[in-house]
Amino acid sequence: MENEEELEVVIASVSKDELLEMVHSRDKLALLEVFEKVPAIDIAEAADDFSPSDLISIFRLVKSEYTAEFFDGLSQDTKENLIKAMTDKELVTLINALLNYKEGTAGALMTTEYLEFVATMSVADCLAEIRAKGRDAETIYTIFVRDKYREFVGTIDLDDLIFSKDNEKLEDVMDRDLVYCFTSTDQEEVGQMFRTL
Repeated sequence: MENEEELEVVIASVSKDELLEMVHSRDKLALLEVFEKVPAIDIAEAADDFSPSDLISIFRLVKSEYTAEFFDGLSQDTKENLIKAMTDKELVTLINALLNYKEGTAGALMTTEYLEFVATMSVADCLAEIRAKGRDAETIYTIFVRDKYREFVGTIDLDDLIFSKDNEKLEDVMDRDLVYCFTSTDQEEVGQMFRTL
């Protein structure tokens, strides 16, 4: 009985060197055991000055159900360096873990890089913002319009926006015929929705 308690204490913490050895040897089972038994904040503290590639290895080797809390425990600088080093696919996986979207749902498929503007904005101001921010968005061809409460109220295709008068408000030129789903909607259902349009 005493040995089991000692073993539990040994497993309940991890040093930087031990963790780095598991990462370099790609020991998935050992890493999983650490994530199951050691508080995520302690693992993050041990890994906080790891290189971005070593941190990415952790995200690749460990299930996403564990990595959200681990990511949260990293310092801001480490988080920023990690995000800069991740591929788009790895970043989407991380975001889904942080937002807790289940695989196969609309939430897991959706992009977070789109353009959205408030309905009361003028066409001229909107176009200026698109010129300033558009290169960072995954898509600029459909602009999403929201109200002051951040509720989705319409869309505008870029070509319609370009040919609108500068002084018009987005709410006057947007399409109010909305097709939407919830983040928890099954991806098959989402596909069916768009096939029937």
